Amino acid sequence: MLKEIPLRYPALLVLLASAAPAVAQWSSDASINLALADAGGDQVQSKIRTLPDGSSYVSWFDNQTGGYDVRLQRLSAGGVEQWAHGGVLLADRSYSSTVDYDLRVDAQGNALVAFNDDRVATDQITVVKVGAGGGVLWTVRVSSGSAFKANPHLCVLSDGAIAAGWTEGSGYRLQRLSPEGVPLLASPLNVVETGRSLTMNDLAPGLSGAVMVSYTRPTGGFNTPKHIYAQSYTSAGAAAWATPRAVFDGGSLQFGSFPPIVADGAGGAVFAWYNTGGTRPALVQHLRADGTEVFAHNGVALSTDTTLIHTDPSAAYDPATGVIYASWTVSNQLQSQWGWRAQAVSPAGARSWTDAGRQLLPLSANQKSFARAVADGHGMIASCFDARGPVSGVVLAAGVDEEGALRWSPATLEACSVVSGKSRLEAAWNGTTALLAWGDGRHDGGDIYIQNVNPDGTLGPSAPPCTADFNGDGFVDFFDYDDFVSCFETGACPPGRTADVNGDDFVDFFDYDDFVTQFEAGC
Repeated sequence: MLKEIPLRYPALLVLLASAAPAVAQWSSDASINLALADAGGDQVQSKIRTLPDGSSYVSWFDNQTGGYDVRLQRLSAGGVEQWAHGGVLLADRSYSSTVDYDLRVDAQGNALVAFNDDRVATDQITVVKVGAGGGVLWTVRVSSGSAFKANPHLCVLSDGAIAAGWTEGSGYRLQRLSPEGVPLLASPLNVVETGRSLTMNDLAPGLSGAVMVSYTRPTGGFNTPKHIYAQSYTSAGAAAWATPRAVFDGGSLQFGSFPPIVADGAGGAVFAWYNTGGTRPALVQHLRADGTEVFAHNGVALSTDTTLIHTDPSAAYDPATGVIYASWTVSNQLQSQWGWRAQAVSPAGARSWTDAGRQLLPLSANQKSFARAVADGHGMIASCFDARGPVSGVVLAAGVDEEGALRWSPATLEACSVVSGKSRLEAAWNGTTALLAWGDGRHDGGDIYIQNVNPDGTLGPSAPPCTADFNGDGFVDFFDYDDFVSCFETGACPPGRTADVNGDDFVDFFDYDDFVTQFEAGC
């Protein structure tokens, strides 16, 4: 008599069976990307933030009625718009140009958006919290006064509070908000230095409710070298480090460059930038929560090739391995030819893919720009714009494994094959696929398009997981067999897996037999 073991999660199966199937909207055709914002006028400066369930928020500025209004949309993991097409209007503004802004997601799955706001008498910084259903939960103006304000940034902290920072006047300011939007500091922290103009770059969560601030600090006046500094502030708004940390002070940032940082999940952050002086390398640094540098001072060069100019590095961090992945563009000294490279930097600061870096595309007359990187658990997915004329181009992607080998054939994929004006490529990882969003002029002044890129180099809905790869590590080996037997005998299964291989609602010998058959076949 065969042993039948009832499934341990029958309620979940009932829920899955009763759920209405949603048609995935990710396109499998590189010439037909998902048009997220395609109203009249121009839509620009998209940002993507993903949630643990694979869904995502995308924000942008919308100029269809003038003023570059702030809009937000939510997408399911399959690329289905969750709100009305065109998203939710968060602010009807009157600006004729734009500056940077920020989009973040809190632990409850709400979106947080910070932006410049001219709906009052003087320009201010506003933070809006939006629920998963598209409703605005609260709106808070965190600034006051008539001084110049720009580049607002947000960070959800380890104690649940929200840090909001921005450039104001000749320094930067910082405020903390409760999850309900109540200011927690009596007035925003005001950081200034005599004779210098400090500009906010980005924020990252520290430990115990602290926040790490990255900012640009010139050595003197407007035209002096510009360096990257960092400081951490406690939940009370006090400086956590005795002195700010000089992350980069050996050359100069490009004017107008405000490099973002990547949180490491342990209170520290990864920095990526390029030096306009000397051999003009692209560099990375890892700063711990206590402000100590993981790598040598002034960072690790992503490539030792001094014959090229290295620009626009984008870093991604794999917290499971401590590896930093980076993608950047290169050019010859005349800046008449451009290429594309990638690198992995070990936790010890070693360049893993040769000292020159992995070549994704050789030098050619097609200019490369907006290089981006996401870590996908098995290496990285890199992306960039590839020009096809002075103001037009396509979107490329490339997969690189942990050892630096190119994973796809051909090595690069056109995520968007439509030759048109492109602007501000953004990239994110939603747990199963990379999401790319950009401004696109294929129809008018500019729309926002989005496309997914799967780890296997395909577009559109991803292939179902290989049953024999029971632990989901991308390989079929003895560990999968061992994990299946443990799951079969004890019910202790890897996330997202069940021993009911044949799906008949019972775990029995037939499931064991089916698994062995698939294990031997390798799928």
